[in-house]
Amino acid sequence: MQSGVIEIKFKGQRRETFANLQQIPFKVGDYAVVQAEKGLDLGRVNHISGLMIKPDDGKKQFKKVIRKSSANDLQQRELNLEKEQAALRVCKDKLKNHKLTMKLVDCEYQFDGKKITFHFTSDNRVDFRRLVKDVAAVYKTRIEFRQIGVRDEARRLGGYGVCGQQLCCSRWIKDFMPVTTQAAKDQNLSLNPTKLAGVCGRLKCCLMYERGFYNYAIKQFPQLAKPIVTAQGDGIVSNIDIFHDKVIVLYPDDTTETLTLEEVKKNVYKCDSSCGHEPEVAREIAKAGAKQSVSQKPRDKSGLSEPVEQKSESQASGDPDKKTDEGQESRGRSDNRRRRRRGGRGRRGGKGKQNRQQGQGQQGKQEGGNNG
Repeated sequence: MQSGVIEIKFKGQRRETFANLQQIPFKVGDYAVVQAEKGLDLGRVNHISGLMIKPDDGKKQFKKVIRKSSANDLQQRELNLEKEQAALRVCKDKLKNHKLTMKLVDCEYQFDGKKITFHFTSDNRVDFRRLVKDVAAVYKTRIEFRQIGVRDEARRLGGYGVCGQQLCCSRWIKDFMPVTTQAAKDQNLSLNPTKLAGVCGRLKCCLMYERGFYNYAIKQFPQLAKPIVTAQGDGIVSNIDIFHDKVIVLYPDDTTETLTLEEVKKNVYKCDSSCGHEPEVAREIAKAGAKQSVSQKPRDKSGLSEPVEQKSESQASGDPDKKTDEGQESRGRSDNRRRRRRGGRGRRGGKGKQNRQQGQGQQGKQEGGNNG
């Protein structure tokens, strides 16, 4: 059963997804003529399963697959490869005339010849508008210059790494992940730039492959330079071997001892609570102990545990009458304060009302005298 979409790989490991509306029976490795931005392009089928589609591509309109490639199409592809080498030489000559600081990496012809794309690298931004005009005057077609990074350059050119395998970026990596020196530190690797750098001159992408495993495994071991006590005496953790679950302990007399991780966890390695367990297990044990201690507190006749808060002097003396009198006295004082506040507001309000009435009466008398 054919999927509705297929993935096509073009030159330079460029991949793109197309809609196979005609349900043409493709196999991985077949060549297909597909719809391009303007015209037609030819590539090799790289994937025919719909599982490769990302969730964000659900509403995306894919370009269409036109047909399966024929013998004439493959001949045209070989002819385009020869034209690409010639165009690359012409562009390099033009580049010298314009004295631009850019390095041409690759040239790619569209299948129908309606567009030529030049890929280059540069440390700075380059104004290549005049160069585009000169190249377009030679080939009379659409010319595009695209600036790429050094990792994209290695992907397009291909090659082999120090492991003897084909470069991951040119074989299966789609999107580059940021790689930092912290990944090398987590794996206890030597920070030697010549060993950590790949063909592109940047940190190797494979440093990120096993970082998650190393971070998980290191958490099972005691920290380096941590003081521990063994059967031979005091020492420190000098090295760990996560592959064989070994811990190397260094003693003050410069002697070393190799212990297994299981042995260290059971008998040697102490957590912050000094209980002989790992920190997470120690916290769980501490919680369980706290619950057990609360359940074992003395209870009164009603079955409730004794209150924990501090007792006042009246409670300590055990005099209930004194406790009742103090409570009534405090409530009486608060009631008296409330009455005084209310009375003060009422008196202030009453005096204000009388003053306003007297003022209005005097004003009425003055107006009556004036009228008279």
